[in-house]
Amino acid sequence: KRLIQLNELDEIRLEAFESSKIYKEKTKALHDKHILKRDFKEGDQVLLYNS
Repeated sequence: KRLIQLNELDEIRLEAFESSKIYKEKTKALHDKHILKRDFKEGDQVLLYNS
């Protein structure tokens, strides 16, 4: 009985992981769709961010 519960718990954990992964992929795709691609030319002033 305990082994069956552990197997069910593992299945639920895997489903939650997959669901989370799909959510993150969809959120990233939606975010990336709204990002504007900018082309900079020499002489343009830009904010430098050192990461």
